[in-house]
Amino acid sequence: MALGFSTPDFALVAYAEVFGADGNSTTMNSGILTTRTGAGVYTLTLPTNLQQLDRLSQVYVQARTSAPVMNAVEDTSDQVKTVRFANGLGSPVNTSFSVTVWRSVLTPPTNSPS
Repeated sequence: MALGFSTPDFALVAYAEVFGADGNSTTMNSGILTTRTGAGVYTLTLPTNLQQLDRLSQVYVQARTSAPVMNAVEDTSDQVKTVRFANGLGSPVNTSFSVTVWRSVLTPPTNSPS
């Protein structure tokens, strides 16, 4: 079996559009609780029924800004994901963003670490 994005190997678990100023997500959200916890730092809490093993989930973030920003996603736990944004100098920056959380739908091979 070949792995790749050309086959349906991933399923969308959750999504949200997050407002950068306060971390709220009120326009499009599949049930993620979103909060801005500091300058450029946002916490995403998945509902209990959607929590993902930190080593198996794929979290994709897209900043909604024309300014260049970097982001990092931390798998704080199976239920909580932390997103951090910074400008080119490494200083924290608040920005609106889109986030999607995916999971593999493949059965892991026998004796695999997952």
